[in-house]
Order: sequence, then structure tokens, then C-alpha cells
Amino acid sequence: MIRQRTIPKRLPQKTKQTIDHYVRWFIQEQFNLEWHDVVGPCRKTELVAARYCYAFLMRLYAGESVLKIGHNINRHYATIIHGTAQVRAWLDINDPLVTPIIEKFQKNVQYLTV
Repeated sequence: MIRQRTIPKRLPQKTKQTIDHYVRWFIQEQFNLEWHDVVGPCRKTELVAARYCYAFLMRLYAGESVLKIGHNINRHYATIIHGTAQVRAWLDINDPLVTPIIEKFQKNVQYLTV
């Protein structure tokens, strides 16, 4: 199950940048995509899932605002709100595309912080 907030609400900017770089790298590796594909206009299922996972992880682990996340991936803030809600719904039903990726990220973060 996903923990609600594992990192304090206000993080130093440098820490947020480090988390952002790690989340970007992780999403690229897990979905086997280039970053320009993730921020591009294409609406293929795997690209949308990658964007939503990025938004979900940045919101949960970096506490980043929806405006900032939207700016990072060239999307409107309402899309980010919808995307994070969608990832939560996918996790509730154990979606085979998203659930293993989010769980793997959580395990990796535990090893990084120990």
C-alpha cells in the first residue's frame, strides 16, 4: 500500500532537484522511454501512464506543486490533479502496468534512505 507522505512538506530546493532527476531517470528506465517522449504531445497509453506516474511520484515524494509538475512535463495543472488521482485508482485495482513500477520505486527509495 502507498504511504501518504514520506518526506516533509517543505524540502530544500536542492533536494527537490535531486528527487526530480531520480524520478525522471526511473520513469525513463521503467517505461523504456526518452524524456522528450514523456513531455511530448503523444497520447499513447504508455506515455500517459509514464507522465501520470512521474506526477504522482513527484507529488508524493518531493511535495512539488501541481503547477511546477505541470510545467516540468508541459501539461496543465488540472491534468496533473487528474493524473495523480488516476494513479491512485490504478493502484487500488492493482493495474499491471503501473502498480509494479510504483512499488519498485518505493523499494528503491527505502534502500536509498537507509
